[in-house]
Amino acid sequence: MLRLTKLEWLSLIGVVLLAALLRLGYAGVNPFASDEARLSVLALEIARDGQVIRTGIPNSAGSRNLPASVYAFVPPYLLATDPLLATQYVGLLNLVAVFSLWWLARRTFGIWSATISGLIAAAAPFAVFFSRNIWTQNLLFPMTVLWLVATTIAITSHHSRHKYIGIGLAWFIAGFAFQVHLAGATLGLATLYVTVRWQWWRKWIPVFIGGGIAALALIPFLYEAVCCSPELLSEYSTTTGESGIDSQVLLYTIQAALNRGWDYLAAGNLTQHGSAIFPQILTAVILILGMMAIAKMRWFFTRTQYIASLQTEHQRTIIELTALLLLTPTLLFTYHRAPVRLHYILTALPALAIISGASAMLLKRRIWHIATTGIAIVLVAIWSYQILSSLAIVNQQTAPQGINEPLKAPRTVAYSLPDDGRVVVMHTQSPDYYQRGEAAIWKVLLWNRPQRITNGWSVLLLPNEPSYLMTEIDGIHAWQEMRDTGIMDDNLIQYDPLLGAPPYYMQPYDGETLPPQAIMLDEPVTFDSGLQLLGWYTRHVDGQVRVSMLYQAISNPPDDASLRQFTHLRYAADVENGAMDELAYIDDIELTLSWQQGDRLIAIAAFTPSEDSGTFYVDVGQYSLNTGERYLNSTGTDTLRFGAFEWSRE
Repeated sequence: MLRLTKLEWLSLIGVVLLAALLRLGYAGVNPFASDEARLSVLALEIARDGQVIRTGIPNSAGSRNLPASVYAFVPPYLLATDPLLATQYVGLLNLVAVFSLWWLARRTFGIWSATISGLIAAAAPFAVFFSRNIWTQNLLFPMTVLWLVATTIAITSHHSRHKYIGIGLAWFIAGFAFQVHLAGATLGLATLYVTVRWQWWRKWIPVFIGGGIAALALIPFLYEAVCCSPELLSEYSTTTGESGIDSQVLLYTIQAALNRGWDYLAAGNLTQHGSAIFPQILTAVILILGMMAIAKMRWFFTRTQYIASLQTEHQRTIIELTALLLLTPTLLFTYHRAPVRLHYILTALPALAIISGASAMLLKRRIWHIATTGIAIVLVAIWSYQILSSLAIVNQQTAPQGINEPLKAPRTVAYSLPDDGRVVVMHTQSPDYYQRGEAAIWKVLLWNRPQRITNGWSVLLLPNEPSYLMTEIDGIHAWQEMRDTGIMDDNLIQYDPLLGAPPYYMQPYDGETLPPQAIMLDEPVTFDSGLQLLGWYTRHVDGQVRVSMLYQAISNPPDDASLRQFTHLRYAADVENGAMDELAYIDDIELTLSWQQGDRLIAIAAFTPSEDSGTFYVDVGQYSLNTGERYLNSTGTDTLRFGAFEWSRE
């Protein structure tokens, strides 16, 4: 146990407070787009519904992530469904990692190195912005620091129990990290080296236990591959891109070391701090001095009053492990099949912080310690200003070249809805919240209340109870349907949560009002899908003809997730002449399975006739996109004909 002096306490508290401010401050100014939302849906299904998730979301390499990428984000969703807590959870893990790195540097090189390493880890822009949101790669930094601590204890401890715990923990992290993010494989490569270098294979019990526990997380994935999805394994061998050797990962390492070009993670072109030269020069100076100090400690065992000497096994171990962490991404990703991304080298960030801290050890004079620490403080002050000013901008407006629309915008809207238990119907681009980000965002934000998420381009969903109809696109067909048929009234609320963000709309619905222009059928027609056709009508909208079918759900949706409605327009003359093979226009629309028994759906087909006028009949039916089979209806047919109706642009 380290006994800290007042100076050391001051250093530690300063580092921790700075790291906390930059990671936990401006809560809600975090990306929350497709990846974050879909990952959150899966974590919520585990935490709240007890589901077994066998794969994660697809990754940039073209394969589906392993389920551990979801398991790692379950803890915050066990406490609350609010994704804001999940972003704070990521920030807190990275905060603990910064503290651990300070402790490791203090134990190895002393207070001055610990201060520099801690400050660099706390404020380096890439370290900060890869620790503020729900990305699997944002867990690489804390896992790497934990691996470094465990490995150091395993190598240097003289207590067998500590040594065994360290080995087991290092092997667990190595086996679990690549399952959370594929770039975690660098820790696996480092662990293999350490196992051979320090003969861990002789202590096979902790190796077996640590690696075995990590392997348990693979069981659901392997089961899915064997029982249901054999293509899963082939996805990892047939990734996108051509095989080749290039220097891209080395260039990314240099970019991350200098913290150049981080704007895209923040306010983008609204700040352009990432290209500032002066902080890059200071960073390069500290890193060069740190590498010089390590070279002298490692290779020149001098004991002059000017040059620090390498005296302990602990120092030798940290230096070797630091070099290992710095080199493994280059060794692993220089030859690659999938495109290399900058976040693949996040496991090298702790090594860069330690090297920076070593700069204080180049000379033994106190003035040198103060000077190098002063350089680090100036650098960190510049970074902190740049980071906080970027966050302040995104807190007020969208940043299209950076975070874009942060979590706070849709979260503010969702949490501003009346807490009265009414159903919320979000009409968005798609109901598929496993594949589409906009649907996943609202699935997460509306998790705790009754909700329906539907494709607003093809369906206006009207529950049979008082509810709230919402959309985020005022040009979407469902919104226009509400506007033009009288369902929308003076109670419409427009939310403008952030400058530059598109508005959100909410229309209270009484559960009864239907379009007054609907031509109601004398006898409703029931389809085998569970939908009963009540009526139909046509409208002219923006040069289009819209054909709308009014359904009522007489049962819950079928299992067929590919349910669609075909809508065929035929010229009246062709119908009258018996030319049944002639179709004027076709529109197939998705009948999303968001309804419940008793709800009404307006299925909206849209056509843009090439002629200015004409007389048409409309044929309507339902079918399965997966099988191509049509659903029969209560008339004994699979097609209903309505019309004729007139179309004119005038």
